[in-house]
Amino acid sequence: MRVGEGVKLWTRLGDHKADPQLDFVEEVYVLVSPAFHKGATVYLQEALSEIVQAEPGLDYHKGCGPLAGFPLGDAERKSLDLAVLLGLNLFYAAGLRVLQPGQSRLARQVAAVLAEAA
Repeated sequence: MRVGEGVKLWTRLGDHKADPQLDFVEEVYVLVSPAFHKGATVYLQEALSEIVQAEPGLDYHKGCGPLAGFPLGDAERKSLDLAVLLGLNLFYAAGLRVLQPGQSRLARQVAAVLAEAA
């Protein structure tokens, strides 16, 4: 599985299709929003990469290393954590079964709060 980010999505997909190192790619799932700026896309890539890397049966290919210089405030991070949770639900509904909504940071936080309250 490859996790990547890009602001110019349609150009990037064409570049990747032409890249022989990405011949293993059979399906593409995309999470887009007009609200996603470069910092947001980097944050989402890192969040999804963490989930994919934690799955022992997945062959993980990361597009680029962690990028610095895109500071996000706490409110924006929380909004993006919600975007990851919702995105995982959409990916699952679209047929990407190797990732589960419960793997998101936000879902784990909610589960911990509920367990603590029980």
